Amino acid sequence: DYEGRHVTPAERSKWISSFDRFRHDGELHRDDVIRALLHCGYDDCRASIAHEVFEKVTQYSSMGKDDFLRFLCLYERSLHENYQLEFQQFQRDESGKVSFEDLSQLVGKLGCTPASVCWKSSLLRWDAASS
Repeated sequence: DYEGRHVTPAERSKWISSFDRFRHDGELHRDDVIRALLHCGYDDCRASIAHEVFEKVTQYSSMGKDDFLRFLCLYERSLHENYQLEFQQFQRDESGKVSFEDLSQLVGKLGCTPASVCWKSSLLRWDAASS
């Protein structure tokens, strides 16, 4: 577990593979963190969040493998917190819902295309039904 998040063996393997792909002299440099996130499978690779989290993990310009795994968990948490803040801006009341029109704006503001969101949602439903 890293930062209170359980990391599956498959995730850990993928993350270490990404670390190994972009490491130089045994460490991942700050300039390679976005490419490493993409290689890990993240669709939303926000440089501002990534660099903020990077600075929380290390004061140096590069990090080792364990710090990278910790970075990924903290990045996910920060990204999720950002999504919650964005959602709250479009929520008109405390119902936990947004209108269809607001959802379209929210998805656009998050940098997602509605087609990709729908596609992933459909895949998740299909995967759940197949299990």
